[in-house]
Amino acid sequence: MPESWDYKNNPHYIYWIYYLYANISSLNILRSKLNLNTFSFRPHCGEAGDVDHLVVAFLVSNGISHGVQLEKNPVLIYLYYLKQIGIAMSPVSNNKLFLKYTMSPFRKYFIMGLNVSLSTDDPMIFHLTKEPLQEEYAVASQIFDLNSVDLAEIARNSVV
Repeated sequence: MPESWDYKNNPHYIYWIYYLYANISSLNILRSKLNLNTFSFRPHCGEAGDVDHLVVAFLVSNGISHGVQLEKNPVLIYLYYLKQIGIAMSPVSNNKLFLKYTMSPFRKYFIMGLNVSLSTDDPMIFHLTKEPLQEEYAVASQIFDLNSVDLAEIARNSVV
């Protein structure tokens, strides 16, 4: 893949998602037969670009990273809710690149009952502490007005 290829805004990205899924599925069949652990497919999508890749991810993934573009399509939100597809979001990263904290759909997703969790994205670039995940939780707690029960549920979502 050429270094200048922008996968997030390229319509062919949806095919890459499928091919990655197909290869991981084949590998998982083999690993399962050998009594080895299997891999979950959680593509990095929904951060920028069209929602098409979120549609494909809905069909084939166990979870996604980011998902801020999901907000543009209420039907997809409902489908992600019904299937409880995990959405690992990084408000600190999104704030720096695409979406200010005040515009982040994280709290909205959480209140709607989507399976959201907090994650880090490029911690060496975006985070200021040695504990980037703790930083995400601290920022989310303050920005989105989350109490300890909310934070516990978000942590639970990341494990489930």
